[in-house]
Amino acid sequence: MGVPSVTRGGFVARKRQAFPRNGRCTGVFSCSVSRGGDDVSVGVRGDVDAASAGCLRNHLLSAAKEHPGSIDVDLTRARLTGSAAVAVLAETWRFATEHGIALRVRSSDAGVAGRFDVVPAR
Repeated sequence: MGVPSVTRGGFVARKRQAFPRNGRCTGVFSCSVSRGGDDVSVGVRGDVDAASAGCLRNHLLSAAKEHPGSIDVDLTRARLTGSAAVAVLAETWRFATEHGIALRVRSSDAGVAGRFDVVPAR
């Protein structure tokens, strides 16, 4: 499914070439995770669809289960297609809310940007 690669700055990326659909490639998906102190940043590029949402879910929930102080999800270079991506964000939002983890979702999609942010009570 994916080939891990390590880049500068501690990013670990998993890339997946999407399968052709009707003779056309549906795009490339990649997800990178960076940890700095008590914060985790997750960068997403490409199409987040039913095929790649599981990979995104694994990255987000793995990061959340480490109980960082905050998780920053950057979807500004991603294209959300379908409900699978929103379901992953909702699941991450529930986990962050239940465990007092600050969550920030940045997206160029106005329907997503800010809707899943969590600011825990201190």
